[in-house]
Amino acid sequence: RRALPRILTWTVDFRCNARCGMCDSWKKTGEGELDTDQALSVVEKLPKSITAVRLTGGEPFLRNDLERIAVALDRHLDLDLLHITTNGFMTVRIATFLSNLGRKLSAPLQVLVSLDGLEELHNEIRGQPFAFRTALDTIREIARHRKEWGVELAVNQTVVDERGIEQYGDLHDLLRGLDV
Repeated sequence: RRALPRILTWTVDFRCNARCGMCDSWKKTGEGELDTDQALSVVEKLPKSITAVRLTGGEPFLRNDLERIAVALDRHLDLDLLHITTNGFMTVRIATFLSNLGRKLSAPLQVLVSLDGLEELHNEIRGQPFAFRTALDTIREIARHRKEWGVELAVNQTVVDERGIEQYGDLHDLLRGLDV
């Protein structure tokens, strides 16, 4: 008997607005990415055995049709979890997406925001001077509305050197203050 897939990790785009040294997605133009119709066609072909989907990128929120893809996944599959990983740079767009979609989905929605250390380190790793501030703004906004929006919030720390390990405790304390 052949086992069917239960978990799907889908890189919905290759473009990214970060400039991380450990990744080259930001160097990609988006050429070859699926357009909306192609992405929705993929959803219709997914086996019903899939119960968890992780949408990632690049930066998934750079897709203008991310909501359509999420709704299609929710309708086509009986999901236990729909998860989206983000760098958190686009606070307004992410908040709008979550406020529009969170409670409309039958699947639990989880958002994972990347935060790799305190401000100087995170900005260095993500290659943008605003990275920490915007990610933290996004985390605060989601934390403030998570019950209303029906969203579970988590944070991901990518450790690229010993500084990330050294800052783990301080980062944990900062996030605990936000109940994250």
